[in-house]
Amino acid sequence: MDTQEKIYPVNIDDQTYRQLVLLETGLNAAASGIVITDIHGNIIWANAAFEKLTEYCQVEIIGKNPRDLVYSGKHPKGFYKNLWDTILSGQVWEGEIINRRKSGEFYTEEMSITPVLDAAGIISHFIAVKRDITERKKQELRQQALATLTSSLRHINTRAETIQSILDTLLELLDIEGAVFARHDTQTGQSIVEFSAGPAGIPFQGVQIADTNSIVGQVYETNYPYSSERVREDGSISRPDLLLDNVNALTCLKLDDRGYEVGVICVLGEKPVVNGNMLMLNVIADMASSAIQRVELFEQAQKRMERLAILRTIDLAISVNLDVNLIMNILVDQIVSKLPIDAVDILMVDANTQTLRHMASRGFATNIGLNANVRIGGGLAGKVAEYKRTTRIFKSDIANDNVDFLTLWEKEAFIEGVGVPLLLNDRVVGVLEFFNREEKGKEDEWFSFLETLAGQTVVAMENGRLFESSIKANEDLLKAYDLTIAGWSKAMDLRDRETEGHTRRVTEMTLILAKSFGFNAEQITQIRRGALLHDIGKLGIPDAILHKAGPLTENEWVLMRKHPVLAYEMLESIEYLQPALDIPYCHHEKWDGSGYPCGLKGEEIPLAARIFSVVDVYDALTSDRPYRKAWSQEKTLKYIREQAGIHFDPNIVPIFIAHVLQDSFSRE
Repeated sequence: MDTQEKIYPVNIDDQTYRQLVLLETGLNAAASGIVITDIHGNIIWANAAFEKLTEYCQVEIIGKNPRDLVYSGKHPKGFYKNLWDTILSGQVWEGEIINRRKSGEFYTEEMSITPVLDAAGIISHFIAVKRDITERKKQELRQQALATLTSSLRHINTRAETIQSILDTLLELLDIEGAVFARHDTQTGQSIVEFSAGPAGIPFQGVQIADTNSIVGQVYETNYPYSSERVREDGSISRPDLLLDNVNALTCLKLDDRGYEVGVICVLGEKPVVNGNMLMLNVIADMASSAIQRVELFEQAQKRMERLAILRTIDLAISVNLDVNLIMNILVDQIVSKLPIDAVDILMVDANTQTLRHMASRGFATNIGLNANVRIGGGLAGKVAEYKRTTRIFKSDIANDNVDFLTLWEKEAFIEGVGVPLLLNDRVVGVLEFFNREEKGKEDEWFSFLETLAGQTVVAMENGRLFESSIKANEDLLKAYDLTIAGWSKAMDLRDRETEGHTRRVTEMTLILAKSFGFNAEQITQIRRGALLHDIGKLGIPDAILHKAGPLTENEWVLMRKHPVLAYEMLESIEYLQPALDIPYCHHEKWDGSGYPCGLKGEEIPLAARIFSVVDVYDALTSDRPYRKAWSQEKTLKYIREQAGIHFDPNIVPIFIAHVLQDSFSRE
C-alpha cells in the first residue's frame, strides 16, 4: 500500500487530488520533520526531513509506533503521560524532547503535536512537527558551563582544585577524550603531567618527560601552540604507548598571564579541535592562566605564613624548657607533625671524639644506627658536618661500601634525605637530618626554610644551656618576624610600584595618631603589624587587575574587594598575628555601614581600623597615581572633613587634622 492510499480519502475529485498532492509535496520540502499518526500514535506518514532527522526510511516506520523503534526518548514515564493527556484533551503540546536516531545517537528536538478532528469533532489523527536543536542546546550548555566555571574559579583558593576544575570543564565543553596539565622546568628540560581528566588523560598522570624536544617543552619555551591530527604517525609525542586506541589528535597551549608562566594544557581526542571549539579552548586557556596565577600567588603567601607560624610554635614550645634533651624531643615532634617529612633526627658534635652522636629522632621504624656515633665525613650527616652545607641525596647516591648507611635506608624504605648543618658562629655543632619514603619536589625556598629550622635548633640548644641567652634569642626571633613582616610590606609596595612607600608612610602616621588615643605599648606593636600587613590580601589579586591603568569592571571590583577577606584567611591561623587582624580585615569599612567586607557601622568597626582608614585615604589622595595627580593638602583635608560621619569616625577626623596642621606627620 503506497502513501496516497493510506492518507488520501477515497473517491476524491481530480482538483482535490491535485491539491493534496501539492500539499504533500510542500510538506516533503519542509525543513522541519513532519509526521502524521493515528489516534493510537502509529505512524501513517512522514516527510523527507523526518527521515533525515531520525535516520529511518518510510518503509521502516509506516504502521509502527515510535516506542517500538530505537527511536524513543530518554524521558521518565511521567513526561510521556503528560504529553498524551494534553493531546488527547484536544490541546496542542509544545516542548523539547530528547530522542534517538536509528544509530542510537541521542539528539534534542523542538516539537509540537497538534490533534486533528474529524467532521464529528472527534480526534482522528495527530500531526507532529519536529526541529533538530541539538547544536543550539550544546551551545547553551557550553555557555552555562563557562558561566559556572567563571563563578567557581572566584571561590576556589587551591591550585589543585582550580586546575582540575578547568580540565573537567574542557572535557565537558569540547569533543575530546582527555585533557592534561603539565609543568615544564626550563633548567632541567623536564616536563611532568601534574593533573589529568578523561579516559585519554588518565594514563599520562604523573608521567615525567625528560626530552627537551618534547611537545610540552617546545610549546612552553617557544610560546607557540601545537596541533596535530596524526599524533601517532608524526612522532611528536614521546610516549605514544600511553595513547588510547581512539586518540589521533593532540592540541597544546601554553598558559601565560602577562609573563607569568603557568604551564601547558593539552587536549586529546579522536578529531582535532577546530573552529568554535578552538575558540572555546583559547577562552578557557586565558581564564586558566589568570586563575592559576592568582591561586599560586595566594598559596605561596599562605605557605610562607604557615612556615612562619611553625617557627613561632616551635619557638614557643621550647622557650619555656631548660632541659636540652626535652627541647630536642619537642623540636623533632613539631617537625614530623607539622611538615611533609617522614623522619627526622638531630646529631650533635662530640668535641672529644670528633664524631656525631644521636640526640633525638622521630619517624623511624627501626633503631638501626640511632645509637651509633657517625664519624665526620661518613654518611649524610658526616659529609654535611665536614663541608658545612645543606646536602640532598637519594638512595642511588649511596655507595655500596657504606654498608651501615645503606642498610638503614633499605630497612626504613627511605628514597631521599636532606642534611642541614647546625652552625654556631660558623662552627658546626651538629646536623639536622630529614628523610622521606617518597620523593617530594622541593623549591629553593623550602631548603632555605630547613636551614631556618636548623638555626632554630641551634637556638634551642643554646636555650637549654644558657637560659638567659635563650630569652634574648627569643626576642631576636620576634624581631626577625617583625622584620620579615616589614619585608613583606616592602615587597607588596614593590609589586604595586605606583604605591611604593605607601605602607611605610601610613604605618608611621597611624602609630603617631594611635598614641593620641591611649593605646598601650603591646597594642601599638599590634597596630604597627596590622598597618604593615594591611594590603597583604592583594597578593591573591591577579596583576592584570592590580596594575590595570583604567577603571575596573564590576567583576574585577568583586575580586579586588576580596583582599581584606584573603588577608584574614592568610593571617588568622597565626596566633601571634591575630591581635593585628583589625586593620587588614576592617580598614575598608565605613562609619555609615557602606564599606566592605562586612558592612560594619559606627563603633562596630575596631578603633585601630577607624584610625587607619583616615590615614590610608589621606596618603592615597595626596600621592600621585597614573590616573590622576596628587591632591593638595587643603583639598584633601576638605574632603576628609566632608566625609566625617559618612566614611570616617567623626571623633577621629578633628584629631587627625590637628596632627596634619601641626606637621606631626613627615612625608618624603
